Amino acid sequence: MANQGQKPAATSFFITRPTDEFHGLYAALKHQKSPLLTAIAAVSILAKSLPILMSNIGYTLQQTYISFLICARASIGILSIMVLALIASMFVKWPSLPVDPRTIASTLYYVADSDMIVQNLKGLGDLGGNERAKSSRRWG
Repeated sequence: MANQGQKPAATSFFITRPTDEFHGLYAALKHQKSPLLTAIAAVSILAKSLPILMSNIGYTLQQTYISFLICARASIGILSIMVLALIASMFVKWPSLPVDPRTIASTLYYVADSDMIVQNLKGLGDLGGNERAKSSRRWG
């Protein structure tokens, strides 16, 4: 993954994390514009239909053969797409970081080492919500 440069606050600092697959796809298309993130969100939407499809795979006499074939092939197709997305995610080159950013301590390490605190965040806690948003939008 190449260095994408400095991102504006509207697409990095103020963006909320998606809470479901549909909002994740919207956020991936509108804000992040990442092909891998879009593919993963789309695959997770497809996975929502897997329980219904897989429940019809066990062929019984009360079921038509064509519905069995459609459900079986659709399930195989979705699972294949999921495997391809998993394999594609293994080839993404992530930037090397000195500390793993998935813990609270490492996040504090990165924030404490940043010049952002001294330059931009001083006095920001005293401002109201709208004033804080206007102030941080001026950062670019």
